[in-house]
Amino acid sequence: MQEKNTSLFRHELFESRQNQWLGSIQLSQPISAALVVALSVALGTLAIIYIAFGTITKKAHVSGITTPAQGIINVTSKISGIISHIHATEGQEVSEGDLLFDISSDRHTSLGDVSLMLNQQFSVRQESLEKELYIKELQMKEKKQSLKLRLKNLDLEDQNLTQELKILESRRNLANLTENKYSLLEKNGFISSTQTQEKKEISLDLASKEMAMKRSKQQLQSSKIALEEEISSISSIFEMESSQIRRAIAGIKQEIIENQDKLKNLSNATKSGVISNIMIKPGQSVSAGQLLASIVPFAACSQVSGGKNLQCQPNKNIDLEVHLYASSKATGFVTPGQTVMLRYQAYPYQKFGLRKGTVVDVSSTPFAPNELPANMASTILSYHRAKDQNPSIEEALYRIRVKIDVEGTHFHETSFHLKPGMVVDADIIQDNRRIWEWILEPAIAMSKRI
Repeated sequence: MQEKNTSLFRHELFESRQNQWLGSIQLSQPISAALVVALSVALGTLAIIYIAFGTITKKAHVSGITTPAQGIINVTSKISGIISHIHATEGQEVSEGDLLFDISSDRHTSLGDVSLMLNQQFSVRQESLEKELYIKELQMKEKKQSLKLRLKNLDLEDQNLTQELKILESRRNLANLTENKYSLLEKNGFISSTQTQEKKEISLDLASKEMAMKRSKQQLQSSKIALEEEISSISSIFEMESSQIRRAIAGIKQEIIENQDKLKNLSNATKSGVISNIMIKPGQSVSAGQLLASIVPFAACSQVSGGKNLQCQPNKNIDLEVHLYASSKATGFVTPGQTVMLRYQAYPYQKFGLRKGTVVDVSSTPFAPNELPANMASTILSYHRAKDQNPSIEEALYRIRVKIDVEGTHFHETSFHLKPGMVVDADIIQDNRRIWEWILEPAIAMSKRI
């Protein structure tokens, strides 16, 4: 009799599970040989085309910062004193000559402000010299007027002598004629010699008077010349003395101006631009040469067409350029005109993209760390260390100036303007080559050497 199965599962189920360790049945379907060959040919063709026509770009990876093309102007204090008033604010546009800061002198003694007392003394000296100059001028005018009056009298006397000399000359001529007539009558026996002698004495007396009058006229002429020379010398002496006094007055005025400048120094903008980095507050003490603020200058001008000529109109934009600093290893093949791809740290390139620039020039000599711009040195060196470029303390860096094609970046129709001091990563495109040229470069170089 057949034995009854009391299990919940069939016997075949257990047998099938006992054979599972042998694995399942797999039906192999090999790939067609033609398909393998076709794929291999296609891949080989693509590789050859890529090697033949593909290019590799050689780049120099450097870093730097944005900086105004016109530079940054530092406003410093000329004197030691106290900031009494600040006329500018951060970011304010200023024009050349605009007043920025008032600095008052802090020189005081028990008698009062030193500068004020000096100004008072200078004013007293100036007033005394001006009074002396006025008195000398009056004396010179009075003496000159007196001499001119004497000269005028001499002129009148000279004119009178001239008239008298003409009359005397006429009388002498008449006396000579009379003497000649008497001499002729004496020869003919009409008169005595005594009468002739009398007429001769009259002629000699008139001749003597004429000679004396001529001597007087010569003396008068000499006196006139002496007076004219004295008048001229008075003017020269006065000019010399007045020049000395005026120089002394000018020196005092200069001392007053310098002392006034020390009393209250006015710091003005030396160039038009935008105020930045105001370092002080009202009431703060400053020393001579201390940095007060910086000015980022505007662009020089914009060229606009005005007929046949180009005209220059004011431009209130701030021109920025990128100064890249790199070691000699990175700058070996950098030349002006090369294209630069810029990545601003403030605007990640993954989101805002890259910006183009052009190399303007490369410094002929490197900058030592202590020769880098004072307001940028720490940023440049710290960033180089952070990028593991590892410039040592003694390592010098070359400066690469880059002109930015577009001074800004855009995202979703929003414009973001660049600011001075932004850190920039840059790739300088130095060379484009075919892949096959790059592969065969060692062989080509060796053949050239041979």
